[in-house]
Amino acid sequence: MKSADDILAAISKLSDNHFLKNGPENYKQGFAEAAISAYPPNDIERILQSRFFIPDDSQFDSNRYYESASELSVQNHLRKIPSTKSLAIDKQVNPPKDVDAYYEVGTVRVSLEVKCPCERMSEPNTLIFKTAGRVPEYKEQFKRFREGIIEGDSTKEVILGKNKDMT
Repeated sequence: MKSADDILAAISKLSDNHFLKNGPENYKQGFAEAAISAYPPNDIERILQSRFFIPDDSQFDSNRYYESASELSVQNHLRKIPSTKSLAIDKQVNPPKDVDAYYEVGTVRVSLEVKCPCERMSEPNTLIFKTAGRVPEYKEQFKRFREGIIEGDSTKEVILGKNKDMT
């Protein structure tokens, strides 16, 4: 796939399970242009398949797609900023570890990881408590909330969600 038109043609052949298939035309066009801009031409086919399930979407994974789309959005944005120098996608900074984007602005070197947290689906009778930031003694506070809720409705399952302040 050498052009945005090639990517758009591949998108048109995807199954209805793939997000891009029935997405708005301007999103598809922007996606194709971003992929051409961000990814090296000799790796684009491999990247589109492994990260976006294009052209074979038989193993489509929405969480992997969202994560990859978030990374592509940031990488494409960085590519368009004139002050961004030495931009490298998936650069190995501490092999075998890599970063989603490495770039330089003046004398500052940036190794950037883009995160897109996956949310766990809960059962209808489950309440998931999550903190906003770091709350002192949050486990004790959760225990009091949980006991009060269960006392009022014993059919509810109340669990403590993962703290996402670092994602």
